[in-house]
Amino acid sequence: MSEFGSETNDDILVSFIVLAFNRKKETIKCLDSIMRQHGCRKEVIVLDNCSTDGVVEAIEEQFSDVRVLRMPKNYGDWEGRSIAACNATGSFYVFVDNDGFLSDNSTEIFLSEFAQDKCLAVAQAKVIDPDNLIPEGTGGNRSLAEVDHYRHTFLGGAAMIRADLYHKIGGFPHYLLGGGEPFVAYRLLDLGFRIKHCSKAILFHKKSPEGRVPAQRLFLSAKQRLRALLSHYPGIFRPASELCWKTSHYTFLALRNGSLFRLPSDVCDMIFSGLRSWRGDWIIDPSTVKLVDYLKTNVVCSVNEYVEVVEALKGQRKV
Repeated sequence: MSEFGSETNDDILVSFIVLAFNRKKETIKCLDSIMRQHGCRKEVIVLDNCSTDGVVEAIEEQFSDVRVLRMPKNYGDWEGRSIAACNATGSFYVFVDNDGFLSDNSTEIFLSEFAQDKCLAVAQAKVIDPDNLIPEGTGGNRSLAEVDHYRHTFLGGAAMIRADLYHKIGGFPHYLLGGGEPFVAYRLLDLGFRIKHCSKAILFHKKSPEGRVPAQRLFLSAKQRLRALLSHYPGIFRPASELCWKTSHYTFLALRNGSLFRLPSDVCDMIFSGLRSWRGDWIIDPSTVKLVDYLKTNVVCSVNEYVEVVEALKGQRKV
């Protein structure tokens, strides 16, 4: 389209991107929910990370319109999403975890939000466990999950992103194993765009069973989030203090989950992976740092309030 927002919803092409690594039953249910989305034209891409349970064959048998990208190995979440996005042609990308499924009107809600706010870059669904209705991504805060509000980051497996902005900021970093959302969020916020939690759009996602998530998952997530901060934050005090805090926090986690024997190598990996990315090619403005901190601890629900907060932070005034 020649100008963002000039199309009607029925004309907009939305690319749904799903990563698959086994989980045949869950993936089919996920695709069923995508097929029930309405209010747009759909392009559905499944990137298969070398599954062995017949999920690709099941997709090809049941969904003739789904494009399957077969990978020769498991590329993981972030590199897989990057590869899939490079093959997508929609004006918006919806990244969906294959073990979740969308409520029928989620896409329509997302597009409505984008139509109302030309500075919206990411619309995130409310993520809840279908068994106990406990929300993810809001610290288990049920009341906050029920409120539309602006965020400092988002959940990468339950969000719609403007395709033009995704590519403008370089997309998801392909070299990460976890915690890739801040790399995108910091840059979008720095450009003056917004990220919104949409409480009426829902991704149902069961909590992973005990034993499925490796013991180092929390460490990997902490390491990559630290790397995002080291790559983007100005100055040295905040990254250095964050490094000390995360090292101490991971030591506690290692003691709790019995992986203390891996602690020395893990901490070295955390430190040096951060130092390798020190002073990245995108250092965010100090006012963006303040905005991230503000959105972490305050609930901002309206565009007008958001604009006032941004102006106050840029002007060094008390919000």
